Amino acid sequence: MKTLFHSITLLALSGIVLNSCGTAPATTGTTASLYMELDGASQANVVVSSHGSTVFQGEVIGSKTLSALPRGTYTVTAANVVGFVSPAPQTVELNSDQRVTLTYTRSAVPTQFTAHLEASSVALGPGDHVDVPVQVTALNGFKGKVRLSVTGLPKQMTAESVTVDFTGESTATGHLTLTGDRFAQGGLYDVRVVVMDASELVSVPVEQVALPLAVMVLPPVVTVQIPSTRVYIAEPTDIPLSLAGSDYAGPATLTLEGLPDGITADLPSTVTLGATPSTFQLHLTAGPQAPAGVMFPTLIVTAKGQRLYVPFSVNVQPQRFAASEVAGESVFSIAADAAGNAWYSTWDRMQRVSADRPRAAYALNPPMQNLQVTADGQVVGVTGMELVRLNPTTSQVQRWPLVQYDRSPSTDLDPRGQFVVLDASHVLYPDSAALDSYGFSTLDLTTGQATYVGIPGLTSWPRSATRAGNGIDFLGGNVFGRRLYRFDLDTRTATSFADLHTTGVVSMDARPDGQVWLVTSRLDTTSGLTLRELSLFDPGSGQASVLPGVTVQDTTRVLASPDGSAWLTDFTDPMVRHVDPSGATIHAFSPVALPSRIAVSGGGAFWYSYRDGERYYLSSLR
Repeated sequence: MKTLFHSITLLALSGIVLNSCGTAPATTGTTASLYMELDGASQANVVVSSHGSTVFQGEVIGSKTLSALPRGTYTVTAANVVGFVSPAPQTVELNSDQRVTLTYTRSAVPTQFTAHLEASSVALGPGDHVDVPVQVTALNGFKGKVRLSVTGLPKQMTAESVTVDFTGESTATGHLTLTGDRFAQGGLYDVRVVVMDASELVSVPVEQVALPLAVMVLPPVVTVQIPSTRVYIAEPTDIPLSLAGSDYAGPATLTLEGLPDGITADLPSTVTLGATPSTFQLHLTAGPQAPAGVMFPTLIVTAKGQRLYVPFSVNVQPQRFAASEVAGESVFSIAADAAGNAWYSTWDRMQRVSADRPRAAYALNPPMQNLQVTADGQVVGVTGMELVRLNPTTSQVQRWPLVQYDRSPSTDLDPRGQFVVLDASHVLYPDSAALDSYGFSTLDLTTGQATYVGIPGLTSWPRSATRAGNGIDFLGGNVFGRRLYRFDLDTRTATSFADLHTTGVVSMDARPDGQVWLVTSRLDTTSGLTLRELSLFDPGSGQASVLPGVTVQDTTRVLASPDGSAWLTDFTDPMVRHVDPSGATIHAFSPVALPSRIAVSGGGAFWYSYRDGERYYLSSLR
């Protein structure tokens, strides 16, 4: 048994002034200084008195100087320190600066207890625990508390300290519990069980005993292989589990933990293992309420009294709808209506899909782009040569010819659903002769009247458009210019907001309250790089507020949701972000591929199309 001695820390009752050079200061006037230093003990409680009055009472750590004491006779008394013989009181005639040394000598401390382990080694598996009994015998009339703890444990193991109380019995047994983390690595670890006097933790020295203990973390008796899996909502998925015994043949039980609400699992509860790997199926089904994203459930295999924890990844993707039965057929455009349906166009048809309604298809050729859905549920889009409106109720199709110039048109509807606005690279027949200035083309969907409106002062074609929310305004932005425009459909006039952005508007969409989400590009003169920023633009004041701390460097599209939030997509990563009006992320999700077309329904659902292998699919997020 080894006995270690330490010193005690007592409470200080007053402040001190230390003499850094270790000598008594010079005497001046009618006062003098008393310099006290400790020898043996590192700290002690000291009382200095004169003629029955206490001048100082407090803790001395190493040394202390009492300055400006009146000259006279002083008594210095050092308090007891456990484990030491205290010095006798000293009388000092303080006619000049004086030094007093308080010398403590160690005293013999009788052995208080002995301890031993009932077993010098223990074994446990990952995720298991084992009991370690420690027998402690009190000696020399010791009565108090003894604390048991463990040192030297690896990171994957823990042990809670326990206390043994001696009240009358001379022998007592304490039980330490060693717990292995579920992912503890197999191997042999040498640790120490420490038995320490806990009855006088403030006394010094403290007696303690260190007992060696060998801890064996058993290797797993089962090997398991589980592949990372992608699961689609509403599509049951089978995950193969490969299990084999490691020097073990016999039964094993399987359980699963960590699955979120909305996902159910079916797997065999008991299997028989051997040295050769066997494959079993884990059936996962994600319901409509299952959260999209990557999660890490854990398979628990129990065999031969040992539990093995095997985490694996499951990437839950939204419900998907095959865009076409023809491999490789593209999705040209999608739109979403107030009822939550998604509309999309392929080579020769317009189709409608939703989570709870049968698919509907309408023959349309050539393929339509820039799809919009009016308030009464009609679908409007453009081809290379026509503007087309589909009435899904009657299947009636109306067409208006276009004069094509340099690129695909950009369209939007005003909140009344009466106008389609095109960028000026397309105009509605018969107004092609009116191309004397840059501007917009409009079509009244009620009367069928087409009008081209040139706007003097515009220096380029507006490349994007969005409704401003008040029923009459449209906003256009040029990705190559530095301006935003507000176009009044009633008065046929335009307002320019100059120099809002250095290089232009990348994407824009209006919120129901009239505020406009903008993704803009700006040349940073310091770095020379083109930066993108997310802003909210107020058409009333003409001011755009950049949202700080929002990274949109690779963002290509922004769509406003009915609640005022925004959906953002990137062109480098298959990442979709949903942000609130302050720019804080509500949800971030990684689809299986880059979204090629996007739309937001009146209910706030985000629809997107993507290509996976040779087929195109549609999915939605909320």
